[in-house]
Amino acid sequence: MSTPLATGGEQRLCSYIVGDFDATELRRHLSATLPDYMVPSAFVKLDSLPLTPSGKADRRNLPDPHLGAQAAYTAPRSDGERIICSLFEEILGVERVGIHDNFFELGGHSLLATRLINAASKVFAAEIPLKTIFDQPTPARFQEAIRSGSTAAAPPIRKTGQAEAPLSFAQSRLWFLDQFEEGSTAYNIPAAFRIQGDLDIDALEKSLAFLIRRHGSLRTIFREAPSGEAFQRIETSVDFTLVVEVVEGDNIREILAREANFRFNLSQGPLYRFRLWEIGHQDYVFTANIHHIVFDGWSSGVLFSELAQCYDAFTRDQSPKLTDAPADYSDYAQWQREVAGRGTAPRADRLLERQARGYSRTPQPAHRPSASRDPDYPGRVCRP
Repeated sequence: MSTPLATGGEQRLCSYIVGDFDATELRRHLSATLPDYMVPSAFVKLDSLPLTPSGKADRRNLPDPHLGAQAAYTAPRSDGERIICSLFEEILGVERVGIHDNFFELGGHSLLATRLINAASKVFAAEIPLKTIFDQPTPARFQEAIRSGSTAAAPPIRKTGQAEAPLSFAQSRLWFLDQFEEGSTAYNIPAAFRIQGDLDIDALEKSLAFLIRRHGSLRTIFREAPSGEAFQRIETSVDFTLVVEVVEGDNIREILAREANFRFNLSQGPLYRFRLWEIGHQDYVFTANIHHIVFDGWSSGVLFSELAQCYDAFTRDQSPKLTDAPADYSDYAQWQREVAGRGTAPRADRLLERQARGYSRTPQPAHRPSASRDPDYPGRVCRP
């Protein structure tokens, strides 16, 4: 059986198996048949599964996986290997990594792999494809891929300040899926936070407005030009007011489900939805919902960290002091198109035609994120 497990502050998928198995062979087999995010980070051998009194698997009593060095430790032999081992240690949250340790056997997954590639690309001033870490998952092999010249130097991403930009490849896919299934809520990213205590609602509203002005992605909408090309437009300003409603506590579950399934209009925006629900005296539920075309799981850590910093500043009548971002996502999209030698996003009619011709052969998204959440107030509990 497999189960998500929080280890070192990260959610990781771990597999518990009764019987003998070869973890390397099992990982290779699963990687060939499953999307990478569905391949467990750790495989734990058990003599038997712990059971509840009713005979069901007792997930609470499953042992924690031991995520550490998987091979005999071999120290780095060069500055490059030392740098990569330190990146592994920092991103995976492990104490020591040798040059033959496998990134994924140490607990890595696709999101952490992206972080590693981004960090390594900056350190080595090279364009490193994401597939490199999947093909060469040890520091020694990863360093060899860089040293052998299989990666190429890439121009830096420039902050352009342009109001319009092409779509990134990932955005093109999500935009096409929205055209194909208009109004789908499959790519919403909802979250809910219960807040108990003396909440400064005005400071919360100012914080959210500040972040909307700060991040161009939150002011982005998506349109189709007369030529059929899709593009993103970053609005210069957006009026924001935090909607606050008093509701009966018993109704909050229905509200959470409704908010999670809100239908965004990519061409109109905004592509975020923030609400505050007062369910009792000094008892609130804050809901946030953002479309995946402008947001992802990694971004959530940045957004809510900055929200906390802004809230703290505004409650003390100070201006938030956040470091300016070197570029917006629209700048990255422009850079990606230039690096790939493609200046425009795929046309909707070509995508739809291709999809119609090969519908039975074209793989559909392997993962449709569920908009549902634990009804007992998912997210962290904040007690000011």
